Amino acid sequence: MHPVVLLPLFACVLAPDPPGVKTTSKVDKVGTHLRATLTIETARSKGERVLEAESCEALVRSAAVVVAMAATPQRVEEEEEPAEPAPPPPAPAPVAPAQSEHDSPAPARVEKTRFVARAESIADTAMLPSVVAGGGIALGLDALERLHVEAHASMFGTAEGRLDDGRGATFSLLSTGARGCWALTRGIEVAPCAGIEVMRLSATGFGAATTTKGDAVVVAPEGLLTLRVAISGPLAIRAGAGALAPISRQSFVITGRGSIHEVPVVSFRGFVGPEVLF
Repeated sequence: MHPVVLLPLFACVLAPDPPGVKTTSKVDKVGTHLRATLTIETARSKGERVLEAESCEALVRSAAVVVAMAATPQRVEEEEEPAEPAPPPPAPAPVAPAQSEHDSPAPARVEKTRFVARAESIADTAMLPSVVAGGGIALGLDALERLHVEAHASMFGTAEGRLDDGRGATFSLLSTGARGCWALTRGIEVAPCAGIEVMRLSATGFGAATTTKGDAVVVAPEGLLTLRVAISGPLAIRAGAGALAPISRQSFVITGRGSIHEVPVVSFRGFVGPEVLF
């Protein structure tokens, strides 16, 4: 715009507004001087300046300088507007710290299925009339990181059960079953196991004029805890101890004389033996 103020003796014409600036002015004569009141408005601010000069030309020059200074920051802000910052580079993937064998209870991951063969000595406390030992074999595999499964078979020695009059029977026991174990530790491996046993309990009578044989098939869930210790390379020793809980409880009796043995509610069993990994 072109603010113009007419004085009694002359006219003071201020310079046109620069882009982005709007000014209004009022010029008065104060004594021998001229006074201009400028209202300057930009996109970001609005203010007022008072200028004095002895002549109209000097007043116009001063007003032009003030208006130009008010316009300059606006242009700088528009010309030097910072560019949008570039996004930060993606953070590198975290690196897991190295762990020693004792840092974690989990066993090492099984790279491939390992087959296991074991010969074992075994003992049972109550499936026969007395504690009896035997021997057996087990074949299994480590199919997952912590899971070991196996099938096993055992043959026990004989034990006698007799009545006070000398009559009785000789008992023998064959056992087969399967179990699964879940490793809790590595190095020295500790693993709880659960499985099922199928047993054949046989008895042959003695001490009477006429003797007979009797057999019973017993099914029993088992729970046990095993311990495996590596020796060298593929060789290790595995031991376990736990309990059997027969589902049925058959009795062996001598007719007219009474029972000489009954399948127990619980029988405890343990085994130990070397095993080889393939």
